[in-house]
Amino acid sequence: MAAKKSRRSRGDGALFYRADRDRSIGRISVNGTPRTVSARTKTEARYKLDQLRRAADDGLPVITRDRTVAELLELWRTKALPNRDLPTGASPGRTGKSLSVEQARQLLVGAAGTEFEAMWTLMRYLGLRPGEAAGLSWNNIDFHAGTIHIWRARTTNTDGSVTIGATKTPGSIRTLEAPQTVLESLEHHRQRQHAHAAALRSAWSNPDNLVFTSPSGRPADPKAVRNEFDRLIISAGIEGRWTPNLLRHTAASLMADAGLPIEQVADQLRHKDLRMLQQHYRHRIKPSIGGAHILDSVLGANPPSPDG
Repeated sequence: MAAKKSRRSRGDGALFYRADRDRSIGRISVNGTPRTVSARTKTEARYKLDQLRRAADDGLPVITRDRTVAELLELWRTKALPNRDLPTGASPGRTGKSLSVEQARQLLVGAAGTEFEAMWTLMRYLGLRPGEAAGLSWNNIDFHAGTIHIWRARTTNTDGSVTIGATKTPGSIRTLEAPQTVLESLEHHRQRQHAHAAALRSAWSNPDNLVFTSPSGRPADPKAVRNEFDRLIISAGIEGRWTPNLLRHTAASLMADAGLPIEQVADQLRHKDLRMLQQHYRHRIKPSIGGAHILDSVLGANPPSPDG
């Protein structure tokens, strides 16, 4: 029996019912690769499609039933295995993967003058998701108050294009303090963007007033951003495989190492799973100040001495 198709809005993927299987089927293209999900109800299938898009936007591996055994083994080797927690009672050590303080500084130096310097600075200090940084508008930055409002995020559509919409979850909406280092980087980026837009004139189009764009003013292409990050990692002399999303993990790790209470790390990143953060970041408690300001002192040219 022919599948009964359901009309969906652009960018949501295809969703239809197969009577011969009594299942709802969802299909979507993730970074140019077609993926299929199956569920008992349309609601479940739609949820699975949304999860695929979110995983791709966050730089996470996309796992579906059509993955081969070889692909899953490779994901286990490169993604899961390096991030396993030590057994209970084992000697403490770093869990997960994040840049060290020295590597974070190397990245800072290597990013100087590059197209996305301000993006890497923003993500490294504030722990934003890649989609949140890509969806940031100049309207959401208050240079006078020194705050940045996270309201929107970039979403990848089925045809590979991107749109700007809601954050990953309603709870991801937040207002963050930004240290002077971040604000200065954003101001320099704004000046360069204005000069570029003036040179292009009518060829420039940035209707969402985005901070980070393609050369023509449209939302930045996720693949181009990842390629630029790969080049940065190599030029900075940092070994290993890294993705932009790991800057978020790095921010959390360095905040915890600097003594920020785990509750404030979770609030900074709007991470709802406090238990998971506690398992990954167990550190002694110090007086609480804004997370990004802590990183400004840690990563700055003249970090404070161990004695304060």
